[in-house]
Amino acid sequence: MSRLSSLVRPAAQCLASLILFAPPAAGQDDFSELRQRARDGSKWTRQRAVEELAALDRLEAWELVVAALEDQKGEVADTAQLVLAALDGPEELKLLLGKQGLRARDAWVRLRVAEVLGRLEVPVSTEVLERALGDDDEHVRRAGAWSVQRLAAAGRLQGDGKFERALARRFQREREPGVRARLLAALVQAAPDLGRAALEEAVRARESELRAMACRVLALGAGEAIAARELGRLAGDSQRAVRSAALDALAALRTRAALEVLVERLVAEDDEPLAARLVRTLQALSGLKHRADPRPWRDWLRALPEDWRAERGPEALEPEPPDRNASQSVSFAGMPILSKRIAFLIDLSGSMWTPDATGRTPKDVVAEELARALSSLAPDTLFQLVPYTEHPRPWKKEAVPATPGNVRAAIRFFEDLNDRGTGNFWDAAMFALEDETVDTLCVLTDGAPTGGRRHRLELIVPLFEELDETRSVAVDSLLVDATRKLRNAWSDLARRTGGRSMAVDLSGP
Repeated sequence: MSRLSSLVRPAAQCLASLILFAPPAAGQDDFSELRQRARDGSKWTRQRAVEELAALDRLEAWELVVAALEDQKGEVADTAQLVLAALDGPEELKLLLGKQGLRARDAWVRLRVAEVLGRLEVPVSTEVLERALGDDDEHVRRAGAWSVQRLAAAGRLQGDGKFERALARRFQREREPGVRARLLAALVQAAPDLGRAALEEAVRARESELRAMACRVLALGAGEAIAARELGRLAGDSQRAVRSAALDALAALRTRAALEVLVERLVAEDDEPLAARLVRTLQALSGLKHRADPRPWRDWLRALPEDWRAERGPEALEPEPPDRNASQSVSFAGMPILSKRIAFLIDLSGSMWTPDATGRTPKDVVAEELARALSSLAPDTLFQLVPYTEHPRPWKKEAVPATPGNVRAAIRFFEDLNDRGTGNFWDAAMFALEDETVDTLCVLTDGAPTGGRRHRLELIVPLFEELDETRSVAVDSLLVDATRKLRNAWSDLARRTGGRSMAVDLSGP
């Protein structure tokens, strides 16, 4: 199963629950009340109104849901973005094209609509997608290309060969590497014949984003034999993100030849988290328990027939649970730290400031745990510290070496912080990802994002994964007093990014 095959599940489950628990059909008086609640001063009242309007499933109600896309609160706009995937009538779909949709002045609204298109369960006209692909905003163009890819995979693109040729031209003209990488994936999915020429260029492109995406779509666009050969070369790429993507793609092939490449990478891979994932990937595909020594793996491969194929795919690979009892030289609040290119994201909202009977707060406990972790980092480790409330409050603009001086300064910075407010995880994560050296986000949070433009984890998880296909940044999460639903969502994000997730107790002894 490819990573993209599961992208729509959380939203689909959300919509199913809305349909299952939808209230009885409302009269005009009820609709008038919902219209008033959709404009209420409370974001939670507006959010619930959006859900109930969607359950009505009629044109005048959908008009208000589309209008909610411009709400500044993520709790409201994210909810509207999720439920709009249920649109199926021609008049309702036209709402996505108007001044409150793809013609909106607000780029956030256009971005949300461009993403919704890929989750619609009805055929989507390529003319609509052309508007998203031609947007001035690079984020909207990328979301449009992602929607093309998903719709093509589901057989719901409604158009002719002209669109595919225009897509190939857009790939050639696009200059933003992330957008171009997603256009490559869309082209290969929508028109494999046209995609082959693009793939030949992408596997040797200067931009690592293109090489990483090429890894993920090689088998679809060029066939298994060519894919295995090219992935064998890309598995040794100088950029970690490309090697990671090649590892994923080789695992998805499940062939003997692909596993031979993975086994040989055990010797050559010097990135510790990636090497650990190599071992777990081989274990998942083979059912064996060999470790990093390549010799038993080679012996096993020699005994296999040339046409052997693993019975289980990479979906059998689960996140490695943190071993709290293992003797780790570095850990943060019980989470072993493997990366040497890490950003610590710490949620300072809510109960982080609630004192216990002694006057001690969870933030005090986190400060001690952080000081212990940072002081244990090897000096050649690059680290960043990004506490966040309504906005990220980064210590530095980018990761710096863990020298004694930098460690002391970072500890003082965190100890002196007194920021309070909501917990805007998305903006903190996007800030951390701007530093291309970072390969791991270690997030400490109560689990529920609040504040900012992104709130619903049903959206945050697939949206982060979409970005991560060309970055391969793992998300480790430490969850404080999180509900089971939130723990499951963060575990899902860990699974999709190669990270780990665990619950922690900051209440002290």
